[in-house]
Amino acid sequence: MEKIKILPQSPDPKDETAHLRPVIEFIKTQGNSPENKDQFEYDLKDGFKTYTFKLPIDRLMIEKKFEFPDTIAFVDNRTIHDKKNLIEILS
Repeated sequence: MEKIKILPQSPDPKDETAHLRPVIEFIKTQGNSPENKDQFEYDLKDGFKTYTFKLPIDRLMIEKKFEFPDTIAFVDNRTIHDKKNLIEILS
């Protein structure tokens, strides 16, 4: 199975998180739901946009499905970190 390539940044200038939407939608289809609203939230403390899920993210399943650029990686089994764009997907 060919992996879905995730771009290093959003192709949409009006939505800087659009390149990570396929990952979020995939996690939701696995039965995981957002912790709060179905959107990114801006953290004033560290400047990151974060999207948080209620349940742990299945790292192995995500790594089998997607190919990430060098700027996007898991920092632990629960966090996908986009260091270039200051975006995180958490659980």
